[in-house]
Amino acid sequence: MQFNIISVGKCRDKSINALCDEYSKRLGAYAKTSLVELPHGKGSVSEIKSKEAESILSKVKPNSFVIALDEKGKKLSTKKFAEFIEQKSVMGFSSFDVIIGGAEGLDDSVRSRANLILSFSDLTFPHMMVRVILLEQLYRVMSLINNHPYHRE
Repeated sequence: MQFNIISVGKCRDKSINALCDEYSKRLGAYAKTSLVELPHGKGSVSEIKSKEAESILSKVKPNSFVIALDEKGKKLSTKKFAEFIEQKSVMGFSSFDVIIGGAEGLDDSVRSRANLILSFSDLTFPHMMVRVILLEQLYRVMSLINNHPYHRE
């Protein structure tokens, strides 16, 4: 299985990068991961969203299952997310592109391309922290799928 994280912005915070590296390493026991950092758009809000969407969509692989993270998306428990990922992999998806947009949010073209629009919370998180949360959840999901005792209820 492959998780491709497509994210707007470059993280310069060493502590956040260290956490991302730690969860990527753990996740590596179950799946490959990659991170593509894209530049922030410039201009008006609509111009920014449009430019970022163009960059994001150019990195989406044609046969990947696309998950866009958005505050207005569907909320799933970790167990339901694990069941969802497992179901999609049984259906033949081996590559998942997970999109983290910029500060202005996602353009409608990105939402339209997504197979799933997912929200982690009603709370607002810094975009760089979302990377850590995403990687931890992907590790947790894969540990559940593989019957590893990491997840507890």
